[in-house]
Amino acid sequence: MNDENGIIRWSTDLSVNSPTLDLHHQILIGCLNRLYAIGGAWKQCLPAVRRELWQILGYCRIHFHVEEQAMAKAGTPAAILENHKKIHRNIITKMRASWDSFEQAPTRFPFDETLRFLRLWLLKHVREEDQESYGALMRGNRLVEDDIGRIRYADVAKKLNMKGRQGMDATLRGARVLVVEEVMDLRVLFQRVLQEHGAQVSSTKSVLEANTTIVAALPDLVLLGWSMDGATAFARELYQNHGVPVIAATFEPLDKVVEACDLVGIAHVLLHPASAADVARVAQETVAGLVPMRALLADQQDARYRAAYA
Repeated sequence: MNDENGIIRWSTDLSVNSPTLDLHHQILIGCLNRLYAIGGAWKQCLPAVRRELWQILGYCRIHFHVEEQAMAKAGTPAAILENHKKIHRNIITKMRASWDSFEQAPTRFPFDETLRFLRLWLLKHVREEDQESYGALMRGNRLVEDDIGRIRYADVAKKLNMKGRQGMDATLRGARVLVVEEVMDLRVLFQRVLQEHGAQVSSTKSVLEANTTIVAALPDLVLLGWSMDGATAFARELYQNHGVPVIAATFEPLDKVVEACDLVGIAHVLLHPASAADVARVAQETVAGLVPMRALLADQQDARYRAAYA
């Protein structure tokens, strides 16, 4: 289902009867929706366009890798699986070409044409090629679902030799981090933990102060109190115009904030109460930049589930 701006709303008619693979498709739809949200202002939002093209290319590789494993485990006929792999290779080739085109001449990038291709491909691929190839085989297939549900997306990214944010180490050493948090105890905790991991940390207690700070020098990462006044607009500005990844720190349940965070380009979510280890892990995952927010959160929730029932 679509709204008047072209935003695609997930519905059950897009399901392939696999919660894991449905999540993958939702992540890719999220990339497309953020491009639609930028719309005609795309030339003023080149950092965001760049990030989404990179995310789509990278996450397609992760998704296709897992999907092909699922199809094989579910008993998809060899000819159908081989044809599906061919479709996947063609899509990757097309996305690499789009990425190269953007890198060579960002302001001459065929934005509208690429958006139409992505929309047509994504909806057609899910509704026709995916559902027809393996949708019935995945319905109620608990064994395959459990197998692919245990796959960590960051591990796949490393196996495929994917690169994260260019010029950044996967650790926090030397990273310039801005903490924007009105609660002093949280602000102090974040600053201490990040400094202990080698980051160069500055902090403010309001979005207004943060706006002044980033004018002087852009950070590599922002940790933002999500309930603060102006947080959403501040995050959107950093995402669209500066390409700075933002972590939203919140006491709200994940299902209450994830849609809004996803649409404005939040890179990760830190759920309170958070330990020092949680803060460090979320910051490191965000700096690495290998995996989109929803995939990181899925890994996080799965790890908590396994720990609870171990």
